Amino acid sequence: MKNDELSQKEQLEEILKCKEDIVYFLETYCEINDPQTFETFPFKLWDFQKELLNTFHRSDRVIVLKGRQLGVSWCASSYALHKALFYNNANVLMLSKREDEAQKLLLKVKFQYSRLPQWIRKWRPLINDNKKEIELEQRNKKGNITHHSVVFALPATEDAGRSETASVVIADEWAFHPHAEKNWAALSPTIDAGGQFIGVSTANGLGNFYYKMWKGAEAHENGFEGVFLPYHLRPGRDEEWYDEKKSSYTDEKLFQQEYPSSPLESFITTGGCIFDLDGLQYIAETHCRDPLTISDIRSRNGYLHDLQRDWPELKIWTLPRVGQGFIVGADPAGGEPNGDLSVAQVIDAATGEQYASIAGRYDPDTFAGLLAALGRSFNRALLAVERNNHGHAVLSALKNVFEYENIFTYKKDKKTGDGDNKQGWPTNSKTKAIMESRLQTEIAQRSLKVREMDFVYEAQSYVRTGQKTGAEGSGYDDRVSSMGVALMAKEVINLTSRGRPRRKQVMKKHFGTRHR
Repeated sequence: MKNDELSQKEQLEEILKCKEDIVYFLETYCEINDPQTFETFPFKLWDFQKELLNTFHRSDRVIVLKGRQLGVSWCASSYALHKALFYNNANVLMLSKREDEAQKLLLKVKFQYSRLPQWIRKWRPLINDNKKEIELEQRNKKGNITHHSVVFALPATEDAGRSETASVVIADEWAFHPHAEKNWAALSPTIDAGGQFIGVSTANGLGNFYYKMWKGAEAHENGFEGVFLPYHLRPGRDEEWYDEKKSSYTDEKLFQQEYPSSPLESFITTGGCIFDLDGLQYIAETHCRDPLTISDIRSRNGYLHDLQRDWPELKIWTLPRVGQGFIVGADPAGGEPNGDLSVAQVIDAATGEQYASIAGRYDPDTFAGLLAALGRSFNRALLAVERNNHGHAVLSALKNVFEYENIFTYKKDKKTGDGDNKQGWPTNSKTKAIMESRLQTEIAQRSLKVREMDFVYEAQSYVRTGQKTGAEGSGYDDRVSSMGVALMAKEVINLTSRGRPRRKQVMKKHFGTRHR
């Protein structure tokens, strides 16, 4: 800790150095305390904390997914103090779930300020200090106020931050904010105008706004830089510590959520999911992978390259071979800006392995054209379209506009009475239960070869609430339902469960070719 015997020139040099290097500032001049023992000690940063602070410094949108007790709140409060001290007219807003939590976060800022050398506090004197904010000012040699900065902390109420113009917003335990989406809508104009947003949290299940924002960051779709901090980054957390801590929890899933080793573990729900969570994790670790790049496709399949160029949302993991049969399961939606997604899954007709998928907000006619092109590019695939409200329009366009002939028909089974001899897969209470049961079996038996992590995330948040099943909260389940439709079409045409002569007949009828 530097003393107060620096010359004015040296003090100015130190101020400039501290502004440019937050790590230097914190390790040279700042202290923190232990809230349980009240012990005070210099803030010596762990390597991951240094990297995190540098991420804060360079990115205007950051979302942090973390394990517990990694000192991230101290990093956040330190960053707020650094902004208030070294940036003119900084307005730093810190949001917490409740008012008492907001005050605790602000107390960290106040504590660090109070322990700074006197010459720094004199350079930026504290002129306002209450439960909600601290205000610092700067004066020129004549004593006139030239700049002031404020750090204020608020509970994340429905209107939190709506009337504030913040240069930095820090949302602490963002996943637990009750009005996170409304707060973001109110604050985003400020962020778009040059401000900064930092969302920090442990996970709180799936389907909430924080989960959506993390997923968007992972996919590089929303401008956020995602940072995952696993439990083991804190020094001293070895295998022995892990086993001892784990033994204190009666619910292993809850323990993994609090002390995760991967983002997947973070978001595991602690109850309600209808699918086997271990099976989903096995799929994620064993089968999920990045799709082919457009350059990979260009050199091997010109038609699919052109299709992906026109539809960049299309993900392809494996290219089709001549003579190979495919099924496309489709869950249509209306195409509204904030509505459900229209999703199509391409699977191998014999093995069920996922080859491609596409998800977007397409109107029924556009989606029908896309399905027709996708089906033709995968060897005249059998198109199995969910016969929901928008599905009727998609089926009509496929037949009458795009003249696609290989459309799945739910033929009536004389023995069971199932089926209605109409095109498309009907979703009702009976068929939905059958479809979910099929998915449950495939996932539990580790036989579902899904390549897409987005499917795994959706399946994790597919829960039972009362008598209903579907996405948790405001999440999506379109990838799950479209995969279910594809698997049911595979089951109904019975490509693999019957004898070889029957299989040849079915393949010729549905695909017009021999299957490998």
